[in-house]
Amino acid sequence: MYWNALNRYALRLVRDHDAANDMAQEAFVRLWEGRAALRSASIGSYLYRVVHNLSVDELRKRAVRGRWLARLEATLFERSASGPAEELDRRELGTAIDGALNRLPPRRREVFILAYVHSLSYHEIAEIVGISPATVKNHIAAALAGVRQELRRTLALSSGFSD
Repeated sequence: MYWNALNRYALRLVRDHDAANDMAQEAFVRLWEGRAALRSASIGSYLYRVVHNLSVDELRKRAVRGRWLARLEATLFERSASGPAEELDRRELGTAIDGALNRLPPRRREVFILAYVHSLSYHEIAEIVGISPATVKNHIAAALAGVRQELRRTLALSSGFSD
Protein backbone atom coordinates (compact mmCIF):
# COMPACT_ATOMS: atom_id res chain seq x y z
CA MET A 1 0.00 0.00 0.00
CA TYR A 2 2.82 2.45 0.81
CA TRP A 3 5.60 1.08 -1.42
CA ASN A 4 5.11 3.23 -4.53
CA ALA A 5 4.49 6.43 -2.58
CA LEU A 6 7.55 5.90 -0.37
CA ASN A 7 9.69 5.04 -3.38
CA ARG A 8 8.60 8.23 -5.22
CA TYR A 9 9.18 10.31 -2.08
CA ALA A 10 12.71 8.95 -1.65
CA LEU A 11 13.42 9.41 -5.36
CA ARG A 12 12.43 13.07 -5.15
CA LEU A 13 14.81 13.55 -2.24
CA VAL A 14 17.91 11.64 -3.40
CA ARG A 15 17.38 11.49 -7.19
CA ASP A 16 18.72 7.94 -7.45
CA HIS A 17 16.44 4.99 -8.27
CA ASP A 18 18.56 2.35 -6.55
CA ALA A 19 18.99 4.43 -3.40
CA ALA A 20 15.25 5.20 -3.35
CA ASN A 21 14.38 1.49 -3.60
CA ASP A 22 16.85 0.68 -0.82
CA MET A 23 15.38 3.38 1.42
CA ALA A 24 11.81 2.23 0.90
CA GLN A 25 12.82 -1.34 1.64
CA GLU A 26 14.78 -0.27 4.73
CA ALA A 27 11.72 1.63 5.98
CA PHE A 28 9.65 -1.54 5.87
CA VAL A 29 12.41 -3.53 7.56
CA ARG A 30 12.57 -0.97 10.38
CA LEU A 31 8.79 -1.02 10.66
CA TRP A 32 8.87 -4.78 11.04
CA GLU A 33 11.73 -4.73 13.54
CA GLY A 34 10.10 -1.98 15.63
CA ARG A 35 6.53 -3.21 15.35
CA ALA A 36 6.32 -4.06 19.06
CA ALA A 37 7.23 -0.51 20.11
CA LEU A 38 4.96 1.16 17.55
CA ARG A 39 1.77 1.86 19.49
CA SER A 40 -0.10 4.99 18.57
CA ALA A 41 1.87 6.37 15.64
CA SER A 42 0.44 6.15 12.16
CA ILE A 43 2.21 3.51 10.09
CA GLY A 44 2.30 5.87 7.11
CA SER A 45 3.86 8.74 9.04
CA TYR A 46 6.37 6.34 10.59
CA LEU A 47 7.41 5.01 7.17
CA TYR A 48 7.71 8.52 5.71
CA ARG A 49 9.80 9.66 8.69
CA VAL A 50 12.17 6.70 8.23
CA VAL A 51 12.56 7.44 4.51
CA HIS A 52 13.13 11.12 5.29
CA ASN A 53 15.85 10.31 7.82
CA LEU A 54 17.52 7.82 5.49
CA SER A 55 17.46 10.41 2.69
CA VAL A 56 19.03 13.05 4.90
CA ASP A 57 21.75 10.57 5.88
CA GLU A 58 22.39 9.68 2.23
CA LEU A 59 22.63 13.33 1.18
CA ARG A 60 25.04 14.03 4.04
CA LYS A 61 27.21 11.09 3.00
CA ARG A 62 27.29 12.39 -0.56
CA ALA A 63 28.25 15.86 0.63
CA VAL A 64 31.03 14.47 2.81
CA ARG A 65 32.29 12.32 -0.04
CA GLY A 66 32.28 15.35 -2.35
CA ARG A 67 34.11 17.56 0.15
CA TRP A 68 36.66 14.85 0.83
CA LEU A 69 37.26 14.32 -2.86
CA ALA A 70 37.64 18.06 -3.45
CA ARG A 71 40.09 18.33 -0.55
CA LEU A 72 42.09 15.36 -1.81
CA GLU A 73 42.21 16.76 -5.33
CA ALA A 74 43.36 20.13 -3.97
CA THR A 75 46.20 18.44 -2.13
CA LEU A 76 47.24 16.31 -5.05
CA PHE A 77 47.17 19.07 -7.65
CA GLU A 78 48.05 22.71 -7.72
CA ARG A 79 45.12 25.07 -7.99
CA SER A 80 46.68 26.84 -10.95
CA ALA A 81 45.26 27.16 -14.41
CA SER A 82 45.80 23.95 -16.27
CA GLY A 83 45.26 22.75 -19.77
CA PRO A 84 42.65 20.27 -20.95
CA ALA A 85 45.01 17.29 -20.49
CA GLU A 86 45.70 18.16 -16.85
CA GLU A 87 41.99 18.73 -16.21
CA LEU A 88 41.18 15.32 -17.70
CA ASP A 89 43.87 13.69 -15.53
CA ARG A 90 42.45 15.42 -12.46
CA ARG A 91 38.93 14.19 -13.21
CA GLU A 92 40.11 10.64 -13.91
CA LEU A 93 42.03 10.57 -10.64
CA GLY A 94 39.03 11.97 -8.77
CA THR A 95 36.82 9.29 -10.26
CA ALA A 96 39.39 6.61 -9.40
CA ILE A 97 39.63 7.82 -5.78
CA ASP A 98 35.86 7.98 -5.40
CA GLY A 99 35.56 4.48 -6.89
CA ALA A 100 38.25 3.14 -4.56
CA LEU A 101 36.45 4.59 -1.54
CA ASN A 102 33.10 3.18 -2.69
CA ARG A 103 34.60 -0.30 -2.96
CA LEU A 104 35.73 -0.28 0.67
CA PRO A 105 33.54 -2.25 3.07
CA PRO A 106 30.99 0.11 4.70
CA ARG A 107 32.52 0.07 8.19
CA ARG A 108 36.03 0.64 6.85
CA ARG A 109 34.82 3.50 4.64
CA GLU A 110 32.99 5.07 7.59
CA VAL A 111 36.08 4.90 9.81
CA PHE A 112 38.26 6.30 7.02
CA ILE A 113 35.90 9.24 6.45
CA LEU A 114 35.63 10.00 10.15
CA ALA A 115 39.43 10.06 10.39
CA TYR A 116 40.38 11.89 7.20
CA VAL A 117 37.37 14.09 6.46
CA HIS A 118 36.22 14.92 9.96
CA SER A 119 39.70 14.73 11.53
CA LEU A 120 38.52 12.70 14.52
CA SER A 121 40.91 10.82 16.75
CA TYR A 122 40.97 7.03 16.88
CA HIS A 123 39.43 7.19 20.36
CA GLU A 124 36.58 9.45 19.17
CA ILE A 125 35.93 7.20 16.18
CA ALA A 126 35.94 4.13 18.43
CA GLU A 127 33.26 5.70 20.62
CA ILE A 128 31.11 6.71 17.65
CA VAL A 129 31.33 3.40 15.82
CA GLY A 130 31.37 1.18 18.90
CA ILE A 131 34.70 -0.59 18.33
CA SER A 132 38.07 -0.45 20.04
CA PRO A 133 40.73 2.14 19.08
CA ALA A 134 42.97 -0.74 17.95
CA THR A 135 40.26 -1.89 15.56
CA VAL A 136 39.94 1.69 14.27
CA LYS A 137 43.68 1.69 13.61
CA ASN A 138 43.38 -1.62 11.73
CA HIS A 139 40.48 -0.30 9.64
CA ILE A 140 42.45 2.85 8.74
CA ALA A 141 45.52 0.85 7.72
CA ALA A 142 43.44 -1.56 5.64
CA ALA A 143 41.51 1.32 4.02
CA LEU A 144 44.69 3.13 3.05
CA ALA A 145 46.16 -0.08 1.63
CA GLY A 146 42.95 -0.77 -0.30
CA VAL A 147 42.76 2.74 -1.75
CA ARG A 148 46.44 2.67 -2.74
CA GLN A 149 46.07 -0.73 -4.39
CA GLU A 150 42.93 0.33 -6.26
CA LEU A 151 44.59 3.55 -7.45
CA ARG A 152 47.68 1.65 -8.62
CA ARG A 153 45.49 -0.77 -10.54
CA THR A 154 43.35 1.99 -12.06
CA LEU A 155 46.33 4.12 -13.02
CA ALA A 156 48.13 1.12 -14.51
CA LEU A 157 45.07 0.25 -16.60
CA SER A 158 44.59 3.82 -17.81
CA SER A 159 48.23 4.21 -18.78
CA GLY A 160 48.39 0.85 -20.53
CA PHE A 161 50.93 -0.60 -18.12
CA SER A 162 50.40 -3.44 -15.69
CA ASP A 163 52.33 -4.73 -12.69
